[in-house]
Amino acid sequence: MPDDIKKFKILGKDVEESSLSQARFNAPLYNPSVKAQEIIKNTWNRWTDMRNNRDQNYKWFGKTRDGVYRNLITYINTMEKRWNSDGIPRVNLEDWQASVFKPETRNKVITILSAVAQQRPRMKFKGREKSDYMRELVVGDMYDWSEDVDNGDEQALYTMLDAIIHGTAIRYEGYEDCKKVIKELKAGEDGYDLYNLDYDEKVIIEKKVVTKEVQLQDFYFGSMLTRRMDEQPDCVWRKLMRLNDFKNEFAGWDNAKFVLPGGDLTDETYFAAFASDEIREKQSELVEVLRYYSKETDEFIILANGVWVNPLSKSKVCPLPFSHKELPFYSVLFEPMSSTFPYGKALPDKMIGIQDSINALLNMALDQSFVSIHPLLVTGDEDVLDDVDLTPNSINYVGADVQNILEIKRSPPAPAHFNMLQFLHQSLEETSVDATQSGQTGDAGTATEVRVAAQAAARAFSLFLNFVNFGYRRKAMLRTQNILQFLTSPSILKKVLGDDGEERFDEAFQAFKVSNVPLMNGKQGTRIIELVNKDELQVKRQKIADETKELEAQNIEKFYISPEFIREFDFDLEIIEGSTMKNEESTDKALEIEFQTQILTMYPDLVNREALFEELLKKFKKDPRLIKNQMPMNPMMQPGMAPGSPGMPPGTPMSQQVTQRATGGRQLAKPGLNQLQR
Repeated sequence: MPDDIKKFKILGKDVEESSLSQARFNAPLYNPSVKAQEIIKNTWNRWTDMRNNRDQNYKWFGKTRDGVYRNLITYINTMEKRWNSDGIPRVNLEDWQASVFKPETRNKVITILSAVAQQRPRMKFKGREKSDYMRELVVGDMYDWSEDVDNGDEQALYTMLDAIIHGTAIRYEGYEDCKKVIKELKAGEDGYDLYNLDYDEKVIIEKKVVTKEVQLQDFYFGSMLTRRMDEQPDCVWRKLMRLNDFKNEFAGWDNAKFVLPGGDLTDETYFAAFASDEIREKQSELVEVLRYYSKETDEFIILANGVWVNPLSKSKVCPLPFSHKELPFYSVLFEPMSSTFPYGKALPDKMIGIQDSINALLNMALDQSFVSIHPLLVTGDEDVLDDVDLTPNSINYVGADVQNILEIKRSPPAPAHFNMLQFLHQSLEETSVDATQSGQTGDAGTATEVRVAAQAAARAFSLFLNFVNFGYRRKAMLRTQNILQFLTSPSILKKVLGDDGEERFDEAFQAFKVSNVPLMNGKQGTRIIELVNKDELQVKRQKIADETKELEAQNIEKFYISPEFIREFDFDLEIIEGSTMKNEESTDKALEIEFQTQILTMYPDLVNREALFEELLKKFKKDPRLIKNQMPMNPMMQPGMAPGSPGMPPGTPMSQQVTQRATGGRQLAKPGLNQLQR
């Protein structure tokens, strides 16, 4: 090999220059100032301390089979293996031996998830000092809109799944925007001329508040002795990315051009001291991104393979970009481990001992069953059993007395084996729910019985639901603050010519559309909230009067408000109890019939019958235009009475007739007063 070939060192090993990527030769030289170098070094050292503290072995994570306490990474790997039906492997097996994993753990995880994670928790907003109905309504609608745009129900399901599997789920609550230049086509007198198109330019800023999944192994708490997220002093979110993905995500950051892939960080470069060994393999394309958030010092620093990505002018440190000045993360636990430990206990960890015992006992029973089906043949003659064909209907000739060939029978698994399997299975059932708790009431239960059964399932996991509510309350506070900070500013800048011929920009705000909400008139419909500048507010409100009739026909309600109206709103919130679970459609129908039956019986003179009628049609998904006024009421009839139906005497109340038809004649239990108030 020629001696003039240039060589470098990566982790002490010689590499040739030709093995380095083109990124090393194309990237400009990174020469941070002395102040920037100090900030990079201090941030790296702080993260190193967090990593060393987190990766210690803790008694809360339990012991491995060799008696050593686990660390977080070992704990996560063990829990994920049990969730994926991958347990302790059987080694040195013969071809006929069983290696089966009975998926009890996975089944229990799915059972719990199905019971409590049917939708995201719902929030109710209220003024902190005094009630302000309009602001509470607007902020609540904007929050629901943002959750719908961000697939909030799906996010909630996977957040709860992570919490059950790993014991802890961590999510980032932030904001993203993307600026686009849109050329809006203008039609001429004869439509669009494809050979001479005219257009107006729009600069659109796509804004959204987002929730992002954070892998548990990529998050580092500032303090391992602080349980609450809102009391953590600082934290680091680490993420490994390929170089091309990094360039795309950080295209707007000027310093991103200095970042090199891990395989190019040779020992003599400045970057080598500020990148983990795992990314500095030969020809590695990985970039290690560290996002450091400090609530105590109000700092937000991004390092990427040793490059400080987000400095302000003159090497100033960027503050936390959120007006709430909190760490932009929330966590959900499955069960607590300790009052001074930020991680929770996973469901597979509770079940691991019994799950492994079930697998071992089941595999032994299968092995024993196999050998009992194929008995052992023995003989005193050396060559008698060579090449014996044991398939059905075969004939074998042996060169010895067949009396010298004996069959040794093995006993199959005994009832005691199956009793033990059943005992272990019942032990695992204690971590889940039975059919009644799951809401399966069996024979012809009333709507109240179905609801009580569903509530029993909720009570079985009330502790987990409490932790879900704690986490989602913090999420809602962070998200709503981000909405008020970022989504109440203009999102469209339209370039136009003013009267003086000079270019100027017209601002336009984002509109929020929320479907299936209660409107002011008491009906369900769509509400549109549009933000406008203060000087346009009066004109817009006069215009809405002309639109009201047309909008009401479409069951739409529209508001115009100024950003200042809600920007300074001091709010608090509470989670609607039980909102993560949905009733079955048949349960909703039965509950509505029960409610209408009782309220018509108890307060016939106070009831808005038309509203009840429309609500019942909605529950049964019937078109009011096809049903309403088909059978006019006789003026001589008393309120709440209707002509007789087949099989019922004349004068039977309408509510009872509806109930009889829907339930097939079953008698529904009357709910108590406390149930009516819910």
